[in-house]
Amino acid sequence: MKPLNILCALISFFVTSCAELTHIVAPIAETFQSEYSAKPITLLVVDEETGAPIEGVIATANWELETGSYAGGRVVRGQVKVLETTSDKDGKVFCPAWGPEPNRHGGHIEARDPQMFLYRPGYKPVRLNNFNKYGQTPDPNVPGGYSRDSVRVSIWDGDTIRLAKATSKKRTHLDVNLDVIGIGLHFAFSDRSCDWKLIPRMTTVLLKERIIGRHNLDEGKCGTAETVLKGLSK
Repeated sequence: MKPLNILCALISFFVTSCAELTHIVAPIAETFQSEYSAKPITLLVVDEETGAPIEGVIATANWELETGSYAGGRVVRGQVKVLETTSDKDGKVFCPAWGPEPNRHGGHIEARDPQMFLYRPGYKPVRLNNFNKYGQTPDPNVPGGYSRDSVRVSIWDGDTIRLAKATSKKRTHLDVNLDVIGIGLHFAFSDRSCDWKLIPRMTTVLLKERIIGRHNLDEGKCGTAETVLKGLSK
């Protein structure tokens, strides 16, 4: 597969098609919420085989704004909120309620309500959003497929997530793996910004695995990933 096709496949987690990258698209005039809030999210993360709780799973969550375009498809406008946490000794992942936060970018929060990545070394990473619980289709319980409410609720709240042990270090661009997490989170933020500091644990993993490089972090302006992590442990 050509490199451009591989890149487009990875980027498709955050934009609908490569056409949105190669054409100037104008957003369709829509009425957006002026602010958003979110209810808390609690997950239980366990080993797929044993059912034992898994401590130390890194969990990131981003509530992403999208809008339609005259060219068709969806266009990412920005992020309302980004959080990172880890599972405790009981395997519990908790994202606190937040808001209201102003909608600075325009657009609606749709399936990425939020989008979550779960990862612990030795296990296959998992991506959750309000799409993939229903087999990549909009929520059948909501008219139009997506809530337009200003108060957001994840349909994964209260669920048990079973992580499968990694059987191979070989990666393919079609798998939900660390490469996808790296590309996905990179496109969630402004390039060369300090937004990665919102997800320092996952950033450190991606650096260690060489999915991203230090040049992506602009550490001269933002500080080092190690410094940010050290601050979290205080």
